[in-house]
Amino acid sequence: MKKKLLLLISGCAIIVSTHAQAQDATHVPAGRLYKAAIGLQFNNPHSSVNQNLGLSFKYFLTNRTALELNANGGYGGQYGAKIGSTLLLQRHFRVFDVTGLRWYAGAGINLDVYNYTNTSTNQDKKIAATPTLISTIGLEYKLPRLPITLSGDLKLGMLGLNGKGDYNYFDKNYLRSSFSIRYTFGK
Repeated sequence: MKKKLLLLISGCAIIVSTHAQAQDATHVPAGRLYKAAIGLQFNNPHSSVNQNLGLSFKYFLTNRTALELNANGGYGGQYGAKIGSTLLLQRHFRVFDVTGLRWYAGAGINLDVYNYTNTSTNQDKKIAATPTLISTIGLEYKLPRLPITLSGDLKLGMLGLNGKGDYNYFDKNYLRSSFSIRYTFGK
């Protein structure tokens, strides 16, 4: 059931994105509001990733296509110290005719590295890595006359492969919300 829901959400995001691209082509081009930005990202403290604060960097490759890199750290409960990074490719679209407001959708990969105790063998802590495919959808607002952007998004993890020592399994999928504030530079 969860897999069907995840596929349905991903399919809808692709359809909405394609439809928005077709509509956006008839309007004035969105154009980027800045070239790059760096700042902080705050994740939902109740998400399964337990990484509440991190660094965020966004760089526009074209007027509407951006790369976003996030690096977070935290404590993963039974998994101890946890470090995660996410690399996303995003497409930005206008929201009506509101100056400075864009919505975006994209996809990428997340990699969490953490230590854990192998409960099947009761061995000491080991290091494990979890690569996960991520889809995202969100809103971003560039403040007028200030080099600051505010953004909020939802990220959905899909097909997370979790390698723990001598056994592998698909990790649970998760939905994570986050809020970012960044300092912008360039145009």
